[in-house]
Amino acid sequence: MNVSLSHKNRLKTKLTLIIIILSTYLSAYESWLLINPEARYAALAGAATAIVNDVAALYYNPAGLANCNELSAVGNYGTWLGNSEIYYAGAVRNLKQRGSLGTSLYLYNLDARLTGDEFSPTDFSYNYIYVCGGYAYNLTARIAVGVSLKIIYTNAPNPSIEGAQSINGKGFSSDVGIQIKNLLPFLTIGKNHQSGFSFGAAFCNLGPAIKYRDDFSSYKSKLVRRLRIGSAWHLLDYDFIGATISYDFVKNYYESALADQSESNSIGCAIRLFNLLFIHGGQHYSADEDYLTWGVAYDLDKFRISYCRYPTQKGNFFGVSYAF
Repeated sequence: MNVSLSHKNRLKTKLTLIIIILSTYLSAYESWLLINPEARYAALAGAATAIVNDVAALYYNPAGLANCNELSAVGNYGTWLGNSEIYYAGAVRNLKQRGSLGTSLYLYNLDARLTGDEFSPTDFSYNYIYVCGGYAYNLTARIAVGVSLKIIYTNAPNPSIEGAQSINGKGFSSDVGIQIKNLLPFLTIGKNHQSGFSFGAAFCNLGPAIKYRDDFSSYKSKLVRRLRIGSAWHLLDYDFIGATISYDFVKNYYESALADQSESNSIGCAIRLFNLLFIHGGQHYSADEDYLTWGVAYDLDKFRISYCRYPTQKGNFFGVSYAF
C-alpha cells in the first residue's frame, strides 16, 4: 500500500509540474500566438513581412491582403515539438479599388501524455483558437495599409488547481501594418514583374490581457505584442527562373526581465523554376536560439502544394492553396 501511494504521489507531482510549465509557457504570455501556422513562409524562417500576399497576411502583416489575387484560399496542417498540432485555413477576396477582405481560422492543439509505473496513462489536451478578419487597401500603386482583428478563445491549463484541469479564456487582439513595393525597380534582373525592393512593417497582438475564468478561479494573461520590420529584394524575374531574398527583424514585448532576449532576425530565400517548382530556405537568429528551415512547393494549375520542415522544432507543415 505504501509503495502504491508513493507511485501515486510521484505521478501527481509529475503531472502538477508539467501543468505549471505549460501554464507558464502558453498562458502567462499567450506565446502560442507567436507560432507560425503557414507552410510557405515558415520555410523562409518567417521572413515574410514585406512579401506576404495571401491569407498568411493575417498572421504576418495585414497590409499584404491588398496584394492578393482576386480570390485565394489556403489550408495548412502542422506538427510542433512532437506533441501538438496546428490547423490554419482562410480565404481572401480582392475587391480591387475597394480594397481586400480576408478571414482565417487558427487552431493550436496541445496533447500531453503521462505514464505512471503501475497506472494507466493520463492524457490531456488543450486548445487555443482564434478567428481573424482583416481589411487592406492600396493607398497608391506602391503603398498598402491593413488592419485585422482576432477573436480569441482558449482552453488552457489552470495553474491554480492540481492535476489536468483546464480553464477557459476569452479575448481579442488586433494587428496593423503597411507594405511598400516596387522600389528601385532597376535592381531586378529580368522582366520586372515584381521589381526592386519591398518594405513592410506590422505591429501585432495589440489588445487587453486574455481573461480566464471558471467557477472557482480567475486570472488574466498578457498578450505578447510583436513588432515586425521586413524588407525584400526581388533579385531575378524571368519566365524560367525567379529569386527573392527577404529579411525580417522581430521584437517581442513580454514586459519582463527577458525582454533583452526577445529580438530575432530572419533571412529567407525563395527560388522559382518555370513557375512550377518553388524552393524555400531560411535562417533564424536570436539570443537564445538559431535554426534553419527549408521547404518546397509545386504548382498544379491554380493549386499549390507546399511543405516546410522545422528541424530543431520537430515541426512539419503541409499546405494547399488556391488562387484565381
